[in-house]
Amino acid sequence: MPDSTDVVIIGGGVIGCSVAYQLAKLGIKSTVLERAKFAAGESGATAGVVAPLWHLERSSEASFALGMRSLDRFPILAKELVDAGIDPGFRQNGVLKIAFSHEEVDELKRYLAWQGEMGLGVAWLDPEEVVQREPEINPKVLVACFRPRKATFKASVTLRRWPTPLADWGRKSTKVSKSPDWSFKGEK
Repeated sequence: MPDSTDVVIIGGGVIGCSVAYQLAKLGIKSTVLERAKFAAGESGATAGVVAPLWHLERSSEASFALGMRSLDRFPILAKELVDAGIDPGFRQNGVLKIAFSHEEVDELKRYLAWQGEMGLGVAWLDPEEVVQREPEINPKVLVACFRPRKATFKASVTLRRWPTPLADWGRKSTKVSKSPDWSFKGEK
C-alpha cells in the first residue's frame, strides 16, 4: 500500500479498473483497493455482452447519451487493452434478441422502431432467418431482432488480467493492492 495517492478507488471490478485506467492515462496517481481478487464480484460473473441500448430508456437523455458514447468507445478501449498486452476477446459481430412469446414480440417491435430510426442497423428476422443464422436455436422461436453494433468480450478474463498493465503504468501513476486494514489520521 503506498504512503500517499491522489485517488483511492474502492473495488477492482469493471468500474474500478476502468477509472484507474483512465486516471493513469492522465498521469493521476491512484490506488485500487480490492478485498478479494479482481473481478471477484458482479464484474466477473457478467456474460460480457456490450449492449447498453437495450437496457436504457430514450426518455432518460443523460443515461441514453452515456450508453451511446459507451457503445462508440468500447472498440477504442479494446484496442488499447490489446496494445497493453491484454486481449479482451472483443468481437463486434452483433447480438440477437430473441422472442418466444407474443409479449416479447411486442417488446422487440418497440425497440426495433426507435433503434431503426436512429440508423443503428437493426434488422427484424423471421423464424427461418433466425434458424439460418443460429442453427442450434430452439425451433419455437417466433422472431428475433439482430443488432449489428452489439458486441461481446471476455469480461472475467480481461478484468483479472487488467491489474498487470495498471501496475506497470503505475510506476508513474497507479498502484494496485488488496484492501488494507483501515487506519485514519485526524478526521480523514
